[in-house]
Amino acid sequence: SATDSGERRRSVGNGEANTATLQVILQNHLARCWRNSLDAPHPDELAVEVELSLNRNGELMGPPRLIDQGRILSSPNPYLRVAGERALRAASLCAPYPLPPEQYSEWRQITANFAPSLYGN
Repeated sequence: SATDSGERRRSVGNGEANTATLQVILQNHLARCWRNSLDAPHPDELAVEVELSLNRNGELMGPPRLIDQGRILSSPNPYLRVAGERALRAASLCAPYPLPPEQYSEWRQITANFAPSLYGN
């Protein structure tokens, strides 16, 4: 399409609102695939983030990547390691992602937050 190959639109418009909306779509979608850590002690300390690289149809272009993976997977806290593994599993199981194609440039690389507090009780 013209916006991909031609000039970038000078005014992106309300980018913050778009990003927030994309996060809501992402979290609602991931909630179906994710076993959260609300059953663990101190679930608020078990938030992890996963970076997703997606192609235009919402499929993963490569394996999801834990942000701060070394710290999480080598943590002395076994619950944090499990939280990281559950997040990676959910990110893989949940593909493809139903994100708006016209905003592809904003979500082709996107960070998914897996924080028990985001998903209610």
